[in-house]
Amino acid sequence: MSKFVPIVGAAVAFAASLFGSPAFAATEITFYYPIAVGGPITKVVDGYAAAFQKQHPDIVVKPVYTGTYQDSLVKAMTAAKAGNAPDVAVLLSTDMFTLIDNELIEQIDSIAASAADKAWLKSFCPAFMLTPNVI
Repeated sequence: MSKFVPIVGAAVAFAASLFGSPAFAATEITFYYPIAVGGPITKVVDGYAAAFQKQHPDIVVKPVYTGTYQDSLVKAMTAAKAGNAPDVAVLLSTDMFTLIDNELIEQIDSIAASAADKAWLKSFCPAFMLTPNVI
């Protein structure tokens, strides 16, 4: 079963997926975004993805508009349990408990272990980095 590290908050999730990762050849990032297909916000997100891809042609950002927040949670969990978790999913903070209960959360320390990674994480708004006490 594939696990993922949810980052709650659209701005943080988008920044983390697009601007925080080093570029590698032929990388594709799947980005689950909780809105219905269509409307002005999809044009904004598609514009961000296109602008990023223009600067980083070796990275493809694939926005997936997943519907409501509840739809997004179900789709992210289904994909993770099938071994194909999204690289980024914008979810509600309360969804973290459902993901923990389903053993789909990976500690950020396990993927951000280098000094550069830790320095990058410190640049996030502290409120976004708070985690619940897990027993």
